[in-house]
Order: sequence, then C-alpha cells, then structure tokens
Amino acid sequence: MSSFKDRKHKEKVLSYNVNKKITNNNIEGNFKLKKESYIKANKLYYFDKKRIKYFVLAKVNDDYLEELTKFILSLDEKNKLSIITTNLQSHSKFDNKSKI
Repeated sequence: MSSFKDRKHKEKVLSYNVNKKITNNNIEGNFKLKKESYIKANKLYYFDKKRIKYFVLAKVNDDYLEELTKFILSLDEKNKLSIITTNLQSHSKFDNKSKI
C-alpha cells in the first residue's frame, strides 16, 4: 500500500489498471489512513510469518476484501499479477539454524 503525493500523482497512479484506491471507509480497526492511499494489487508478496516479527495495524472490511479479491483475480486472468515468493526462500544469514 502506498499514498498519493498530490492530485497529479493520484490521477497518474489510478490511471494504471493495476492500482486500487483504498479509503478509511474500507478499514476496520483503530488505524486510520493519514493520506489518500492505494493498493498495488498486481504484486502479491508472501512472507513466512514464523521468520519475521509483525503486528496487525488494521484490516479491510469484508466488502472491500471481496472487491479487492475480484480485482486481483481479474488481474490474474489478464496475466498482470506477480506473485513474489522470494521472502519464503531460505537465506543462510537469516536462518536461526547453524550449519556445520
């Protein structure tokens, strides 16, 4: 997720059919956006939750999740979806296991 810098940037970003606007109305929880924002829906990053520290700020509401899911599936049908799994690969310097 990223935010718009200004009106011109917003127009440019939303002209790409892989970006989807998100507003505070789409978010549940105490976290609220400070700027108008968008999701780069053509890139799905996967992480191994056991190997990283994270916390959940908020979540999208069910209606927006359904809308976003349909949007992502349509990008996949058009071969415009990138699935990034490099964060799942084992990297010796990040592994807690020692190698002898």
